[in-house]
Parts: sequence; structure tokens; C-alpha cells
Amino acid sequence: MLITFDIGGTSIKYGILTLRKGQPVFVMQDEVSSDARVLKGPGILHRVESLIAKAMRQDIKGIAISTAGMVDAEKGCIQYANDNIPEY
Repeated sequence: MLITFDIGGTSIKYGILTLRKGQPVFVMQDEVSSDARVLKGPGILHRVESLIAKAMRQDIKGIAISTAGMVDAEKGCIQYANDNIPEY
């Protein structure tokens, strides 16, 4: 199974998917408010870490993340995500 995240300025969508007959199928999906303007970048990271910790009770083999902003994979950071997510 794989846990997936779509991190945005208004919400964090997430789900757990598996393969059935070679096709990806969500076995669970949900959405929580990102509260980005209040929590800011570090708070969003903490919220995602908490969701990952809950998901790890299952047999998770990997994580996929889609996020707002420009990702610098070499430095491991978000370069810029606009004013919707301060300090991200």
C-alpha cells in the first residue's frame, strides 16, 4: 500500500491506495483543512507527519506527495508556494 498526499493552501487531501488486478484503488481517502495561514509551513509539516504516523499502522510501503509551490528536491525544501502558505 501507498499513502498519498495533496498539500494545498486550503486543504490536505490524503489517501491510502493499493493495487487490485494491477490497477490502483483507494482503500481510504479523506481531507483535512490545512489551516495554512494559521499553522504556516512548519504546522502543515507537523499535520502531515501526524497523518503519516496514523497510516503507518497499516502495511505502507511508500509515500507520494503533491504539493503547492516549487520543490527543490536536491535541497529538500519548497522554494516558494505563494502567500497562501506562509513560511512553507
